[in-house]
Amino acid sequence: MVLEALLERPGEVVDRGTLRQRLWPEDHHVDVDGGINAAVRRLREVLGDSASNPRFVVTVPRRGYRFIAPVEVVGDESTVAKAQPTADGADDSADAYQSGESAEIQDPRVQGDSPRTPMWAWGIAALGLVAILVSVFDLLSGRLAGSTPREPVPVSAESSVVRLAVLPFATRTPDPNRAFLGDAVTDELIVRLGRLAPEQLQVIARASVQGFRDGAFDLATVARQLDVDFVLEGSVQQERERLRIHVALVATERQHQMWSRTFEREIGDLLTFEREIAEHVAQKLALELEMTGESQAAKGRSHELYLEGQHFLQQLGENDLRIALRSFDEAVREDPQLAEAYAGSALAWVLMATFDFADASQAFDQARDFADRALSIDPDSARGTLVSALVHELHLWNFDAAEPLFQRALELDPGSPYTLLFAAAFESNLGRQERALELAHRALDLDPLSSTVNAQVCWRWFYARDFDRADARCRRAIELAPSFLLGWDTLKWVHIRQGHVDAASDFLRVVELEGDYIDQIAFLQELASREGIEGLLRISVQDPERRLAASGQSPFNLALDFAALGQAAPALHWLELAYDARESDLVSVAVDPRLDVLRDEPRFQDLLERMGLDRVDSGAPAPLQPLP
Repeated sequence: MVLEALLERPGEVVDRGTLRQRLWPEDHHVDVDGGINAAVRRLREVLGDSASNPRFVVTVPRRGYRFIAPVEVVGDESTVAKAQPTADGADDSADAYQSGESAEIQDPRVQGDSPRTPMWAWGIAALGLVAILVSVFDLLSGRLAGSTPREPVPVSAESSVVRLAVLPFATRTPDPNRAFLGDAVTDELIVRLGRLAPEQLQVIARASVQGFRDGAFDLATVARQLDVDFVLEGSVQQERERLRIHVALVATERQHQMWSRTFEREIGDLLTFEREIAEHVAQKLALELEMTGESQAAKGRSHELYLEGQHFLQQLGENDLRIALRSFDEAVREDPQLAEAYAGSALAWVLMATFDFADASQAFDQARDFADRALSIDPDSARGTLVSALVHELHLWNFDAAEPLFQRALELDPGSPYTLLFAAAFESNLGRQERALELAHRALDLDPLSSTVNAQVCWRWFYARDFDRADARCRRAIELAPSFLLGWDTLKWVHIRQGHVDAASDFLRVVELEGDYIDQIAFLQELASREGIEGLLRISVQDPERRLAASGQSPFNLALDFAALGQAAPALHWLELAYDARESDLVSVAVDPRLDVLRDEPRFQDLLERMGLDRVDSGAPAPLQPLP
């Protein structure tokens, strides 16, 4: 019947609803998705066809199937017609699921000029996606006996997006060198599930779930703070050479555990566990594993090293980044085709450059080399594409080349808050503040409890010159992490630009957190009480060469301090030195409100022209007057 339905409409998409009507009567209750998948699999077996390299039947993601081979329709002797596939048939085959017939998400959007999709249709689409999430875990371990029926998924029919939080997996192992495994599994699942279908499934990012670990929470709190429909939680336990992984899916509305299961894997088989989840949940990723024996063990070891590198990469300290680089290097020695390990090294070198942990030119050269290696292996590497975009923006200042790379990175990984934030900063630096704010708030929606994300959203409002909203977002970042240096430093600049009375106290808090001049804090407090922020800024620019060498202060930061004091000549001098050093911070020079006092200076205009930023609209209403 499946073949008959496809042959009746050769070259056209036959949706799964049509197939369901052909295969089963209305009152017959079956696993529809599983039954259709099995029927199409059997049809392909008979035809000698393949889902990954189809000659007859193509899977059209989120819609159904298309018969692509030429079909000769034979009627009576007077009527003979030939039906051919539609012109775009080959294009859809590139998106076909490569791992067989995993259950598909029905696309809630109506194609072409059809009427607007009613709200109930969006609700059905959301329910369909959750059903996949619920059934995925049964598939992970094959056919498991003893499964009990589950209640319907408690998602409102008005909802078009399902929100899921993957809580930190606990690690229970006597080996301290494997303490990272729980976080590594958590991070990988967040990334993989986040790439599913961002229009229908939003996965909360890593930073916002870190406070919910080891059972130190209740589901009502998780649901309220993260606004999620479901929670995925678990643990990783090592016993000799095996890993025991427990996973549970919980609906937060009724605090109802919908499913739980314990799996056992060989230590070198962690990669398989993660990819099975991706196979059965992430239909668009649908990775096809063909690993056996020694090859699989080697890939498992390389993947474990990659996870170790990923863990340290996210710590952001200089020593952590160097450990991450070593781990990624060992990973590619084990598996030279592991594209994401090269991409991890690339991102680590970008961070080394931007945090001034390494010579910027050398670090960016390394980043570019590793990104190129990642993309040569996997042209669809989201992180490799992102790093390539960052190198073109932050180091080469080739904004025309960077733009399509950022767009591609967003297409490849639309559920990553950090990809969204990097792209938002790029848009902001080019004066496109509305688009920047849209991307930044999408990141915030995915990672609402991250102090870093909140601080970055603050910067986007700051560059858009909405200082009140910037102030509020910075305060939220500090509320989440009271000792968050970036949050306080950002708030300091917002208040300086506003002429806010708290600017001096913000400055002192930054000094305390940095710890460089803590022995002078009493003097600085007394100076602040007499001269306010102006006095503190004057101290910060005294003997700038010595301070540059002693504290690691950058030329760009010194230029900002001089500009805040209204001293154009030294500000321009230090901007030129930042230009010579190709400081990555300089990419924001066209829109940074802290430099508004310089905008009418010919030397400043010349700098913008040399960087290719002279046509960017700064959004500045008028030249800023110096501090009183």
